[in-house]
Formats: sequence, C-alpha cells, structure tokens
Amino acid sequence: MSQSPSRVAAVNLGMQTATMAIFDAAAGGGITLVGFVHSDLIPDPAADASRMGQLKVVLGEMRTKLGWKGGPSACAIPSQGVFARFVQIPKVDPDKIDQVLFFEAQQNVPYPIEDVAWAYQVLPQKDADKVEALIIAT
Repeated sequence: MSQSPSRVAAVNLGMQTATMAIFDAAAGGGITLVGFVHSDLIPDPAADASRMGQLKVVLGEMRTKLGWKGGPSACAIPSQGVFARFVQIPKVDPDKIDQVLFFEAQQNVPYPIEDVAWAYQVLPQKDADKVEALIIAT
C-alpha cells in the first residue's frame, strides 16, 4: 500500500502572475496551508522568448521563500501553452493503443514530439469500430 505524501506544492503559472502554495496533509484527512507566495511576471508578449528564464528565476525565488525542497506537486499553466486535439482511430488491440496514439500525437502536435510533454485520454466508446481519444501537449 502506498503512503500519501505529507507535503504537496501547488503552482499556478499564469500569463502575468505566478503563485505557489505548500500544503500539509492534516491528521484525520484534509489539508492545511503551510505557506503561500505570489509574484508578478513581466507581461510582454514581445519578450515571449524570455518567459522560460523569467519563470525559472521566479520559481527559484518562490521555492526559497517557502523552503520547498521538492516533492509531489501540481501545476496549472495558461491555455496559450496547451495544445488539445480529439482524434479517432480504428479499434485496435488494447496493447497497441499506446503505439497508435503516439503516432497520432506525432502527426497532430505542431511541434517535435520530443520537445513537448504530452498525454492522452481514451474517451468512452460511442462507436464499436472506433476509439476516440483526447491528446494534450504542452
């Protein structure tokens, strides 16, 4: 049986702000807010190439302020950085679905697949001959 983490970070990387909160699991269930920090980002679309560097600095500062050494975390990112596509494929052996959807991701995601983080979710069956899935990449 796996044990739930006692401390978790939540990070929200918005277009103009970044926020980080640390939570502890409370005895008997629930969570307790341990710390919270918020930082403004330079909202300059012309400086989009500098965004990664800016986020690295801001996240480092937030980690230091909160004393976060790392561990389980959840992150929200702006929809501008997310690519979503619904695809339909012929029904295949369940052991081959990863391979087929990897091919579909390569064909549909407008960036080299090795440069993105991507995943898929198979959707409930509407057609006995087809499988529908949602591919998400960032």
